[in-house]
Amino acid sequence: MKGFKIDKQLVVILSIFFLAIIIRVLTSGLVPNFTPIGALALFSGAFVNDKKWALILPITALLISDMFLGFHSTMLFVYLSFVLIIFLSRWINHGNISASRVYGSTLVGTLLFFLITNFGVWATTGMYEMSFSGLMNSYFMGLPFLKYSLMGDLFYVTTFFGIYMFVKQYVPALKVA
Repeated sequence: MKGFKIDKQLVVILSIFFLAIIIRVLTSGLVPNFTPIGALALFSGAFVNDKKWALILPITALLISDMFLGFHSTMLFVYLSFVLIIFLSRWINHGNISASRVYGSTLVGTLLFFLITNFGVWATTGMYEMSFSGLMNSYFMGLPFLKYSLMGDLFYVTTFFGIYMFVKQYVPALKVA
């Protein structure tokens, strides 16, 4: 079509957005907390220039996939953690992306998610005694999930950032800004 211009960067970003939703829905329950949403939050914070859209994309991916997977009592803590991860990534990576910054923000983001969501489990579910000891028990019991979260975040960050950088460098027809 004459005069029709496709924003190639947007195509790549939206492809990763939809990929994250599909992966989360299709792999739910296989390995606990091994999901692409944390990586999408880091990716959006790093590569989506508009702050509003950097927030909207990962939160929308989380909401859409939650519609298929179900909602739970600690969702507020999950969503809050991803909003903070987006801001973390914008602060650490935006305009100066390097492997050490990406993987450093991945580690910090994973720990942030762990601390916030396990606090939410402790505060809202009644699973743990409402004391400092109960909170520490919640964190201790969450350690296996932390391991899987970190593995998933590292895997998907490598995948999403890798796809973006590959397209940017090696696919002339989809050359992004």
